[in-house]
Amino acid sequence: MLESKNRISILAFGILLPICFGGAFYYLFCPEVWFVKVLDDLTGLRCHFNLNNNVIPLVILLRYYLFDFLWAVAFANLILLVLSDWKYAGLIGALLPVFIGLCYELAQLYGLTYGRSDPWDIFAEGIGSVGMICLNCVNRRI
Repeated sequence: MLESKNRISILAFGILLPICFGGAFYYLFCPEVWFVKVLDDLTGLRCHFNLNNNVIPLVILLRYYLFDFLWAVAFANLILLVLSDWKYAGLIGALLPVFIGLCYELAQLYGLTYGRSDPWDIFAEGIGSVGMICLNCVNRRI
């Protein structure tokens, strides 16, 4: 069972922070993403910066895979928070984000949803979710 202070830290730093940081990054640097377009239409704001994607490898990694990584971190932590009393919480937290990412990439590949399928997204999600579960195991939260 997670202590109350661990639950609060997981919620704040493991779920809200990655989602807010990733969302802000996408909003500022990825204006072609559908949810950024929706936000622009809803708010009337357009505050974006142009990243030259093809020059610096780090920019390419951040631009295309940071949000997938952070989404998986937040989702793995959410699973840990909700299922903390269950002995398989770590396994589910590590695998479910990857499975959902795989399903979404397949849906993109077959034209069932918006976007371009990229197998490296699944890799970024795997690193995020498995890494977060390993970190929580080391910190003895699960």
